[in-house]
Amino acid sequence: MECNLEGAHLKNEDKTKEQLIKELSELQQKNAELESLIKTLNQSSVTPANNLFTTELNENFILLDDEHRTVNKSPKHDLSKLIDMPLLQQILDSFYVATKLPYAILDKDNNIFCARGWQDICTKFHLICPQTKSRCVQSNRYLFAPFQDEGYIGHKCLNGLMDYAAPIIIEGQYLAAITTGQFLHEPPDEEFFRKQAQQNGFDEKAYLEALRRIPIISEELARSTMRYYAKIGHLASSMVEERLRRIEETEDKFLKALHCIPDPVTITTFDTGHYVYVNDAWVETTGYEKNEAIGRSSTNELGVYVDFEERNLMLKEIRAKGYVRNLETPFRMKSGEIKKFLSSFEMMVIDNEPHLLGVHKDITERTHMEKTLKDSEEKFSKAFHTTPDSVAISTIREGRFIEANDSFFNWTGYERHEVLGHTAMELGLWVDPTERASIIKGLTEKGSVRNLEVRFRNKSGDIRTCLCSAELINIGSEPNFLSLVKDITKEKKMESEIAHFDRLNLIGEIAASIGHEIRNPMTAVRGFLQMLNRKECYKEDWMFFNLMIEELDRANHIISEFLGMAKDKRVELQHQYLDEVVKSLYPMIQADANYNEMDIHLDLSNPPMSLIDAKEIRQLIMNMARNGLEAMSPGGILTIGTTCEENEIILFIKDQGHGLDPQVIDKLGTPFFSTKDNGTGLGLAICYSIAARHKARINCETGPYGTTFKVYFPVTTEQTQLIQGCIPNFM
Repeated sequence: MECNLEGAHLKNEDKTKEQLIKELSELQQKNAELESLIKTLNQSSVTPANNLFTTELNENFILLDDEHRTVNKSPKHDLSKLIDMPLLQQILDSFYVATKLPYAILDKDNNIFCARGWQDICTKFHLICPQTKSRCVQSNRYLFAPFQDEGYIGHKCLNGLMDYAAPIIIEGQYLAAITTGQFLHEPPDEEFFRKQAQQNGFDEKAYLEALRRIPIISEELARSTMRYYAKIGHLASSMVEERLRRIEETEDKFLKALHCIPDPVTITTFDTGHYVYVNDAWVETTGYEKNEAIGRSSTNELGVYVDFEERNLMLKEIRAKGYVRNLETPFRMKSGEIKKFLSSFEMMVIDNEPHLLGVHKDITERTHMEKTLKDSEEKFSKAFHTTPDSVAISTIREGRFIEANDSFFNWTGYERHEVLGHTAMELGLWVDPTERASIIKGLTEKGSVRNLEVRFRNKSGDIRTCLCSAELINIGSEPNFLSLVKDITKEKKMESEIAHFDRLNLIGEIAASIGHEIRNPMTAVRGFLQMLNRKECYKEDWMFFNLMIEELDRANHIISEFLGMAKDKRVELQHQYLDEVVKSLYPMIQADANYNEMDIHLDLSNPPMSLIDAKEIRQLIMNMARNGLEAMSPGGILTIGTTCEENEIILFIKDQGHGLDPQVIDKLGTPFFSTKDNGTGLGLAICYSIAARHKARINCETGPYGTTFKVYFPVTTEQTQLIQGCIPNFM
């Protein structure tokens, strides 16, 4: 479509007839071509309008309207996010340096992504004046019209300069153009531009000077340049379409992944919460069908959110961080049931609109299990801390304590910080470490140990006999065991005392049965020895007879003491003051002490009356006092006293000897057992028998600085108030 009229510079009245006929013929031909092109455009839903457009490089124009300038009306892609614009600009900059031809990349909305080399006539005049700027905008629209097979389009803009564009088309959508222009193919018509300056109020001189700086290039150079730009545009389009293909594949994989996630997944609009996508797990969990959810609001319409304020707080956090992780949220199901979910949200953009991707893990059952576990742990904790027995948790490998209850600390005497983090070996709790090895072996083989008798040492050094039960438990990745220790020291001592009393009773019964049978022959023998001792014929044997009589008397004395342990020995119990019994014996005991250069100290607290047999109690005191005197060296002090403790009246005898060997403590009171070289072993045995007949008990406390024997007498209910007023003064 070239318009190349000869003599166009002549006035009509100066033309010859032949020239006018030729010109008319060419105009008729041109008109036919225009009508044909308009018809083609009409068939392509392009309606003629008032905008001028050319597909060639001269001033032949066609008519287009604003609505049909692009292949697709509404863009569905954001060019700036699809093309590596800095890289494209770098390529075009290199071409500009070589050619000095200006360029720009713009979209159909006149958004300029990059540009370089624009002429002053455009930047300082055409784009400043509203009228000429409007022409620039209108001319730019022509660049988005259908283009030729050569892959570019060119036209003279409404302000008189040449513009070219090579399209960037993505999936049939004309998104942007690589443009060049602001130059001329021939010297400018200064008269046209002078009038344009006058019409728009430009500084005519400056405007024309800017016009003269406009480069004039050939059409061939322009064509070559545009073929280069067209290839760049095609390359950019191909790269973007490949990228879109990969994005589509990624989106397809993304959707498949969402479908396969076993937890409910949702995509909702950010502000209103309208569902855009839900997976099958969401449908199965909530009870809603997909068509019931898509396009409807999770808040106002479906009411999935139990508390709208929770969603508002969640949105506030997402605006600040872009995401939310593991938010415990209750959701309402279609049935009305409230379930608890652990939800994570991520902001995402779909069609330039903010959306929320949510993944929701149903923790309703887990929450119920956690509550059950918490209740169980609370019950365990209460049982752990309130049991009267000592309970501790320690590691199997080292025996390092992790936790223990108050009973454990009270029993061992250690503070909490002294125990936790330390081992039983470090604290010296095990009397015999091999016992711990036995427990560990039982745990390893059977998983538990029940009522194993062991011995522990507390902080004060006391050795306690205990029953230990243990059970394997796992805390974290390390195996541990829970141990329960029951102190049976008192029970063992009571068993020992009962066994001791049983032995005494047995001995007493034997003594009662055979005592008289032994005494009667001995009495006869003693009588005959006395009779023979008076005869002169045995005068030389008197010394032997006297020795035999003394041994018989000694044997008789032992038998008398032996008979004193008889179970059925008659006692006359009466209410009497222990202090009075002690005072009555004081002169006799003091005399023995003086003889051995010792002293007696009375520490009497005037306790209430006790139900006692005074004669037997005197024997008990004398036996224990003499044992105490024999255990001391000259200068020692023997203390005899009384006191009250809880519901018992206590008689105690304390010496300042060197103490007893701990190994003989359990044997005290056993008949014929004695720590003295010439002792019969019946003195303490008789004391234990007397205590048993008074329903009393004897306790021995010994150490390097002496031994104390305590006799605990029970009291009646009526005496309790009296005992409350008895202040102990012995420790």
